[in-house]
Amino acid sequence: NGRLPVFFFLLSMKNQQTIMQFPKAVMIVPPIFIHGIIFIFFIDTIGKIIGRRAAKELRVDDIVNIGIGIPEMVSRYARKSGMLDMVTLTVESGGIGGFPVSGEAFGAMIGAASVYDMANQFDLYDNGGLDICFMGALEVDQYGNINAHRGPGAFAGIGGFANITAKTPTVVFCMSFNAKGLTVSQKSGEITIEKEGSVPKFVEHVNLSLIHISEPTRQAEIS
Repeated sequence: NGRLPVFFFLLSMKNQQTIMQFPKAVMIVPPIFIHGIIFIFFIDTIGKIIGRRAAKELRVDDIVNIGIGIPEMVSRYARKSGMLDMVTLTVESGGIGGFPVSGEAFGAMIGAASVYDMANQFDLYDNGGLDICFMGALEVDQYGNINAHRGPGAFAGIGGFANITAKTPTVVFCMSFNAKGLTVSQKSGEITIEKEGSVPKFVEHVNLSLIHISEPTRQAEIS
């Protein structure tokens, strides 16, 4: 029906760290064993909270794309909850089914049911083959327009963002009110923002709009 439900999860992970350099807030979680391979995850508290909450948006038989960064945590919690066996995860590089690899090896898929070339994979995305996708974002403005790759003094290619979000009926953005210095703790299920970040993510106008919300859509079709 052309609607684009957008969900915002309002916390954030700090900048990704190398495997030997990670902030105090990072937690080494128990390793995951998949097809005889050991995966060790370095997850900060914020990424853990977001990944667990975002994974609850998955539904049985969903065909899914998961973006890089915080959205990668969705696959981990899908596995932990048992949903991984009831959905089909995909990555832009061609893997369908299985478990996406995180971090520097992002794009690989462990135990994929099938692997296609990237052109065929994007045919799936361009023709509305996904049910839901999980994306990161740098900025959101007062109208719901999304900037996912151009920040103050920084620029990154959009990758498959435009193709994936254009035809997917449910887009889940995993992000925060602010970043750079944001410190969060969680004790006994209670989340505490100990320090706000210095860079706001909800702004009056985005630097560059990758998802543009038209006037008739603004009030009626964003939830």
